[in-house]
Order: sequence, then structure tokens, then C-alpha cells
Amino acid sequence: MSYLSRATLISRLLCAPLAFAAALPSLAAETRGTINASTLACEGAPRADCGGGYVAEATPSTGSSAVRLLGCHLDLDQEFALSQARAVAAPTAEVRFAVFSRPDRPKEGAPPLCRRLSFQMPPSWISSATWGHDKNELIVVDAVTKRTLHYRLSNPTVQYVSVDTQIVHPPRNVLKIRDSEHGYLVEVAGPDNSAHEIISVRPDFVHRVAALRLGTEEHPRRSEVRAVYQWIEDSNALIAFADIRSSDGKWRTGVVRIAWTETAEPEFLFETKVADPMVSYYYLGLDYLARAAGDPYLLVMKDKPYILRLAPKSEPLDLLPSRFRNAPPLPALSSPSSFPEAFRTMAASTMPVGMYGSGEHLYVLGRSPGGEGTNWFLTRITPRQRAVDWTVRLPTTAEHLAVVPGESYWAFIEKGEVRELGSQSVLGIFLVPAATLEEPMLRGDLQCQG
Repeated sequence: MSYLSRATLISRLLCAPLAFAAALPSLAAETRGTINASTLACEGAPRADCGGGYVAEATPSTGSSAVRLLGCHLDLDQEFALSQARAVAAPTAEVRFAVFSRPDRPKEGAPPLCRRLSFQMPPSWISSATWGHDKNELIVVDAVTKRTLHYRLSNPTVQYVSVDTQIVHPPRNVLKIRDSEHGYLVEVAGPDNSAHEIISVRPDFVHRVAALRLGTEEHPRRSEVRAVYQWIEDSNALIAFADIRSSDGKWRTGVVRIAWTETAEPEFLFETKVADPMVSYYYLGLDYLARAAGDPYLLVMKDKPYILRLAPKSEPLDLLPSRFRNAPPLPALSSPSSFPEAFRTMAASTMPVGMYGSGEHLYVLGRSPGGEGTNWFLTRITPRQRAVDWTVRLPTTAEHLAVVPGESYWAFIEKGEVRELGSQSVLGIFLVPAATLEEPMLRGDLQCQG
């Protein structure tokens, strides 16, 4: 059937249900509207170009008007799509269903969607990374040397430039780094974990904007911020997954807003038990906190993960692709040997391993074991529209990935097996233009050159 005639048939008849292969993954968006057969435009829907997708028409048993849903997709989860149609109409609604799609491959001669590079003098163990303010420099924190390494993009290599031996005065170990409104946010500590702080610094890494002291009992707050495991900037505060010791001596764990003001008390946005198995995911430093359209979100790593909007009002969102609604229990991370075990558990599982924010969107990184390595997927979500926009397969089978979002490029750093704490090979890196990930409709496999 031709592309246009197929759309025409869907538009006019909403064909009888089609046959689907079993276990097709991840719905990528659903938006209300109808299909214009001549343009394949989503009339009455936020997204202008459907590209490919599904149509579901739900007719309530009460005899009221039918509800028609249109969604763009990569890999279709039919059960989830049908449940969404019934949810809008009624649980007992009769649903008719049809799909259509455009060719997945780019036109001949089209530029590659990403490019692959190799590291010159790779780091030993990447704890975090960010882009430099000249947009062509990658700054990596090596957890073994506890220093920041600076690399410059230079095809076909990521060229080593320099190492910061003293990022602040007096010299201290660098534990993590993120970019910020003023420059960078850097977590630093002394050799014995004294003088432990998160500092906001200018791009020169010298001039401070603010500092947040950690793990000290000599503190003007009534509650002590004993440790933070991941954090994002929030105007004049940090939002962090942290351990807090309250004024009565009790320990509390969860996501808190911590003002830079020394005397302000941490405000809990999400709290869980200290012994909850899910906390191991956050202690590992995986990126599960992100911002989109100004709002903070947490990927809650319960046995059935979900996305939680933390503020201005706490609200769970049912937006994860169904194949990634799984989080196996991890060991308690009570000894160095438990860390490789935790990473092996993740490597053998289909699950989400990161969430990142850019503009209005959240991006969820998912993994699934495959015959020749790991299958990696990136799903874009627009939370304010309650829409899952698309899912693409990433061009790598590496055992682990580190993702560094940026204004010009997103870097995907390929890493090998975690043999022991502090021992993991860095295999390579590929860059995806940020503009590619802003496309309203992506499908299939991203392609790389090199």
C-alpha cells in the first residue's frame, strides 16, 4: 500500500486492528488530534508533523462520542497505547487501532547524525563531566586522581590539553563538576575528606560565587548536610539527593532543596527510608535528577521506576516507556567489592540508567542486554505536555555510558566493565549535535561516521 493511500485509509476508516509482533517496545508520544491524509499533519494536536505513528479510536459503551488519539512513535507498545485510549474514553471502551510509518533511513548523501572520536590519554575513572564555556572543550573529573582533565575536540581525537592541579585555594581534591549559570559547580574535599564543599565558581575556576559546606558538625544550620550524591542547580539553591542529620540526631535521606544561605534549613522534596534499596542507585552517582522547562524532576528508582515532578508541586508522571519500568535491587554498597556487583546487575538488566534535561525536554537513557553487547536507547519526553516524543537507538554496544549534555553537542562516553572500584576502561566517545535531539521526530538508529 502506498504511503498516502495508507494514511487515507487510516484517516477515513480507522482500519481494523493490525497484527503486531510480540513485545514491541516504548511508545514515543501520544497527542490528541486527527490525521490530515494529504499532509499527514496532526490537526488539533501540538505536534505539527506526525512522521509515523498510530491512531486509536475509543468508543465508550455509554454511546457518547468516540475519542480519537494520534501519536508519533518509533517502537510501538500496543498495550500501552490502547490503555491510553481507554483512559481518555472509558475503561470499557471498544478500541479500534491502526498504524503507519515513514521510511526510517535518511536520504542518500545526508550528513551523519553523530561522529565518533577517540580519547587521547583517556581518564582512569569518570565520575562526572561537563562542557567548557568555549563549547569545544570537555572537562572530565577523574575519580582516581581526583583532578579535572581538559580535552579539546579535534577530529578524529579528543585531544588532552591540561590538568588542574589546584582548582581552588587551598588545593583540594575534585569530586564532581557541573556547569552552572555563573560558571561551574564543583564538589571539592581535602585528602581526609575535610573542608568538604560544593562551590560555585566563575569560568576561571578561581573566583567564588558561593559555597555550601558539607559533613561538618560546626555548622550554623540546625540540620547537617552530611553528604550529597547528585545535585542540580536551582536558582539560589541546590536540589540534591542527600543524607541529612536533623537536630534531634536522626538520619534522613532523599531529595532536598539546600539554599546557599548558611542558616537556611534543607527542605525535603522527596524522602525515602535510609535502608530503602533504591538509594544505592543514587549513591552510585547515576544521573537521575534533571530540570525541564524550569521544573526539577527525579527518576524514582523503585522496583517500578517512574518520573516525579518535585516542584512547584510533587506529581508522579506515567511517562516512562514500558520496557524501562524495571529496576533490579542493587547491593547495599557497604564495601568496595559491592560496587562491581552493582554494575554487573545493571549490565544484565533492561532498565533506565540516567535522566537529563534540556529546554522543555527530559531525556531518559535506557539499556537492554543484547547478543553482541548492550543495546542503548534515548527517549525524549516533554513533561508539561505529558508526551513521550520519540525513542532512538544509540550507535554503541559499550557496557556502560556516561552522557554529557551540551548546547552544541551531547557527548556519549563509552566505558567498559567495572572490574573493581576505580578500574574501568574508557573505550571511546561519540558526539550527537544538540540540534538533532531537538528534532520533533526521530526514529530508528542514530548513524555515526568514524
